[in-house]
Amino acid sequence: MDLLIEILEKFKVLLTTLVTLIPLAFIFRKQLGELISNITSIEIDPKKRRWKITFAQRIQREQKRATSIPRQITANHAMPAPVPATGGAKQSSRDMVIEAWGAVKQVVHDACVANKIPLASGMGIQEAVRRLGNANALSTDLVKLIDVVYELGQEVASDSSLRPEQEDAQAYWYLAYNAVNWLGLSVLTPKEPVPEATPPPPPRRATMVGGDFAPPRSGGPAAVLVGVGGPVRGQRFAVDKPYYRIGRGANNDLRIAGDEHVSNDHAYLRHEKGSLFLFDHDSLNGTFLNEQRVTGAPLMVRHGDRIRLGESVFEVSDSAAKAKIDKDQPDAPKDPSSSRSYVR
Repeated sequence: MDLLIEILEKFKVLLTTLVTLIPLAFIFRKQLGELISNITSIEIDPKKRRWKITFAQRIQREQKRATSIPRQITANHAMPAPVPATGGAKQSSRDMVIEAWGAVKQVVHDACVANKIPLASGMGIQEAVRRLGNANALSTDLVKLIDVVYELGQEVASDSSLRPEQEDAQAYWYLAYNAVNWLGLSVLTPKEPVPEATPPPPPRRATMVGGDFAPPRSGGPAAVLVGVGGPVRGQRFAVDKPYYRIGRGANNDLRIAGDEHVSNDHAYLRHEKGSLFLFDHDSLNGTFLNEQRVTGAPLMVRHGDRIRLGESVFEVSDSAAKAKIDKDQPDAPKDPSSSRSYVR
């Protein structure tokens, strides 16, 4: 009888403890979840721990190497290297690295196509970069930087268990996109003309790269964007500024308010020495030139090209076409939420 009473007393104590702990666990469930997450994220495998340390060290070395590259790029090109937009905040460290690695591969492919360098099936990215370097006199620092960021990204992409620290992944993301921008500027954009040592020949009409776009000015745009699809269909927009911003936000030169797939600051066109270049502004759904996505480096625009942002499609027309508006063309929108730039 005494034994039974003792068992019941212990059971009562246990039951009381459980009744107390369950509400506490419910109240502090978020803190407990974070504690468990921190415990499970501790790296136990010594090989993976060493790899993380090595990954961080290589990124730090390449950051030092990269400090001299912008001076080498801007010394020979009219356009400054674009600063990559802040990104990756909501991505895992692995996804961040793989995204930037993919951008490196894409810009090398685009540069080889633009420079008519054949891409054999067995050619690796690093060999392609070396050929680009020989063809375009790229700096050895830039070639080495692309080699390293490609190699580090490939390591992560090839092994799903490799996950760098978030801070190191962010540093890799910036370094890789800088490499993308620098290679694009070195290979895909026109160089500054070399000053003539002898007296120049008699003046003649300069050869313009990319379609002979006149300098934009009020009343005389460089080009006209003709809406051929989506909410902008049937409208014409004058590219009348050297830096022409396109997006859904009210601060853009061309505001596309009726397309929910267009970001607030989506893309921009830049006029440079007779050429137009299309940049993506870290948009959510991408910017496309003739259905080729703009990734990192700008793409050169020509007359007749088509630009797509979300569901809105434009055809690039000669500025002289602004006078050829069909009489049935609707009047310019009065709603202030409509596009700010409109030709009629």
